[in-house]
Amino acid sequence: MTRTGCDTGFVVRMGTGHLEVDQAISDAKQGLRVLIIPTIVVTEFLRLHYRLGTGSHAEGFIIALQSQPYVQIVEVGFTTALRAAKLSHSLGLPTVDALILAACLEADCDEFWTTDRQHFAIAEHQGIVKIIWL
Repeated sequence: MTRTGCDTGFVVRMGTGHLEVDQAISDAKQGLRVLIIPTIVVTEFLRLHYRLGTGSHAEGFIIALQSQPYVQIVEVGFTTALRAAKLSHSLGLPTVDALILAACLEADCDEFWTTDRQHFAIAEHQGIVKIIWL
């Protein structure tokens, strides 16, 4: 089973008709992958929707999402924070992006789905994780 790390851009695209994201969700529902979503992604997703005035809807979406058997919400704890600091320093990642990537790596993700080429291209280039660009 593929362990798929999800950046905020992946979660934002869920349910919007995005072909690759929809396929990943379909694969997950069939037991072919598990979607790894760090709690900081949940924070970013909700913050975006609060600004848009759709916070209540987004909260319901996240609550429903976390109950799915193919989704694993991962906490950002102490070891993740240590790894994130190293990633932020060595790759020049902003702290939030380093925390997201570190949480996915700590959860043993095989791949990381993101829209953020600016920050994550170096992680792929250095062989840290396979990136799937959205």
